[in-house]
Amino acid sequence: MWNSKCARVAALDLPLLIQLLVFAPLLSAQTAALPEEPVEQAVLQPTLGVPEVAASGPNPEYAALSPIELNAWGKTNFYFQRLMGIGTALGPAVEAATVMAAPPKNYPNNWRQGAAAYGRNYGAVLGRAQTAEFSRFVLGVALREDPRYYPSRNRATPARILHAVWFTLVDRSDAGHLRPAFANLIGATAGGFVGNAYLPGDYTDLRHVGERTGVQMCGFAIENGFDEFVPELNKLAHALHLHVATR
Repeated sequence: MWNSKCARVAALDLPLLIQLLVFAPLLSAQTAALPEEPVEQAVLQPTLGVPEVAASGPNPEYAALSPIELNAWGKTNFYFQRLMGIGTALGPAVEAATVMAAPPKNYPNNWRQGAAAYGRNYGAVLGRAQTAEFSRFVLGVALREDPRYYPSRNRATPARILHAVWFTLVDRSDAGHLRPAFANLIGATAGGFVGNAYLPGDYTDLRHVGERTGVQMCGFAIENGFDEFVPELNKLAHALHLHVATR
């Protein structure tokens, strides 16, 4: 059971995690050499007109010392703005391609080969991810959890990666206090169960529900990991923009 679960998680999310682990230190090293420019303060995720309180350091660009509470309307707008992001379509597309490259051995042929099979796998991944996201949003409102990601104040790359993983399990309440990330955990579980409605029959038992839940939690952690390095990405994009503008 556990070997199958680990293999499934690795097949879907380990390649992205490896890219993050390799890319993050290189990105930090490369952007450290770029000249400092007066760029606009980076914000991890849309704040819907609610200003962030910038930290004094050591991560001054977007870490919040005193989070400003989002009400239910603010969280609703936050959810829809995140829903409109490119990752909503791109993430399932990549994962569905990974499934097609190494399909589970008991998948029927109409889930293994051809454009129609890719569409089924894409829809399955999208359904899981969006069920998890919607459940996370509803629970965040009900349980008064802050949906925003708050980065590490430690600038060391390993510490920042560990913080991104940790924040998947422990996040903040609306009042800014640390608490178990119930919205993530229950949302991922909802995403794991929804596949029972449309996946092949051999993949609708509790073991596979647990696997899909684990994959979704890995997805949340990877999302946090990329969000953690927003300042470096913005800095690099700004430098490339300046270079292109002067050609």
